[in-house]
Amino acid sequence: MKGISLSAAFIAIVSLALFGAGCNPFQSAQEKAEEKAAEKMTEKMLESMGGENVDVDVSDGGDAATVKIDNEDGSGEMMFGDEVELPDDLSDSVLIYDDATPMSVIRNLGGNRGAMITLKTDASIDDAADWYAEQYKDAGWEQEQTVSLNDTKMLGFTKDGEEVLVTFGPDEKDGDTMISINWSVDN
Repeated sequence: MKGISLSAAFIAIVSLALFGAGCNPFQSAQEKAEEKAAEKMTEKMLESMGGENVDVDVSDGGDAATVKIDNEDGSGEMMFGDEVELPDDLSDSVLIYDDATPMSVIRNLGGNRGAMITLKTDASIDDAADWYAEQYKDAGWEQEQTVSLNDTKMLGFTKDGEEVLVTFGPDEKDGDTMISINWSVDN
């Protein structure tokens, strides 16, 4: 009986020390269970919105998270965070402004070939818009749209069945410029 009490006391002390030091051996399992529950909930929500047999896989990469979605129409992915890593196979039609930080990438959802990328830069809206207009023109794209409204600009380009819409606006929080690039291909 005394041996059991000492063993229990030893386990209790070690457990308190480990848990108190942030070494919860169950924390990883709990986080994994919460992640799987969130994936299942997201799948059910997307399926109820008409996305039959959706499979969602969420992975956390430090400052960014990736959500992969697979269904009958194909697969797609969404990446969000402070510094998202751009996919290696992103189309060359999507131009990334120099020194801009990728904040999100959404691509190939619903079986459609396309992407939406959000960038953040400390360049002015006018400088970024001028750069995109020049780069797409030099690459043979036709500028079909130019819209300026208050602090926002929008440029639209087409080439060989592809469309790119680039929107520029202020980030009210820190004064930076947000750039949204929407690229699509006629299917």
